[in-house]
Amino acid sequence: MRPPASKTRRGPGGTIFWDLLTFERLMTNQVIHLIYWAGLGVIALIAFGTVGAAVGVALR
Repeated sequence: MRPPASKTRRGPGGTIFWDLLTFERLMTNQVIHLIYWAGLGVIALIAFGTVGAAVGVALR
C-alpha cells in the first residue's frame, strides 16, 4: 500500500474520512480491503438496481 498522505492537502474532516475510506490507519491486510470494497460494490449494485426498477415502473 502507499504511504499515508500528508494532512496539508486536505482539510481536517477530509483527512479523517479519507483515512477511514482507504484503511490507511488500520493494521489489516489486502484481503480485508478487498472484502470491504466488494461489500460496497454489492451495496451500490443493489442501490442502482432499486433506482432502475423505480424508474422503470414510473415510465411504464
